[in-house]
Amino acid sequence: MFKRILSKLPRKPSKNSESREHDVPASEKQNLFIKKIHFCCVVFDFNDPTKNLKEKEIKRQTLLELVEHVISANGKFSDAILQEIVKMNEKHNGIGELLEILGSIINGFALLLKEEHKLFLVRALIPLCKPKSLAMYHQQLFYCITQFVEKDWKLADSIIRGLLKYWAITNSAKEVMFLNELEEVLEVTQPLEFQCCMVLLFRRIDRCLNSLHFQEAERALFLSELNHSKPQG
Repeated sequence: MFKRILSKLPRKPSKNSESREHDVPASEKQNLFIKKIHFCCVVFDFNDPTKNLKEKEIKRQTLLELVEHVISANGKFSDAILQEIVKMNEKHNGIGELLEILGSIINGFALLLKEEHKLFLVRALIPLCKPKSLAMYHQQLFYCITQFVEKDWKLADSIIRGLLKYWAITNSAKEVMFLNELEEVLEVTQPLEFQCCMVLLFRRIDRCLNSLHFQEAERALFLSELNHSKPQG
């Protein structure tokens, strides 16, 4: 698999990746970006500094090129690329690292978020809450999500509803993660937005309060007390 992906990438890392991007026809740039994502999902053994030296250097360079591309794209991605980012998560290789990069980029967004940035949140980031492998990257993902609501509190309703949509009903450990993220979001949620999702939220918290899992019930109780102390507008 590694050799097949590598053969589709440029043979030698260039010091000027931007000039190489210009050499690629516009119709092929999306495919090249997706191939680079696939390549960066390959995991190498970094405990042995003598193995795969060439491949590790190519991966390092490819990651830098991805960062440059994301920055230059200003958050504009096609649906195909957004779907590839979501599918990366099924194997979780490299998704945490990519989300760390995205977290830094999101942090630099202007306070007046563009529509494409909001679509990226709804179509790409929030669906990443669904897979079973969430535990492998949840800290980086929830950091990205929380950045959005801190920049635009009106997004709180969409985020909370998204978390409720992908709630892991039969996985208590995952439910605890969701409860922790809800706490982070609710702390910066304005009363008006809170009222929009209040009924659905309390229904979910009520079910968690009746859980046989001690930590889940404890976190739900804390969240319930936080919500009751929140002003209603």
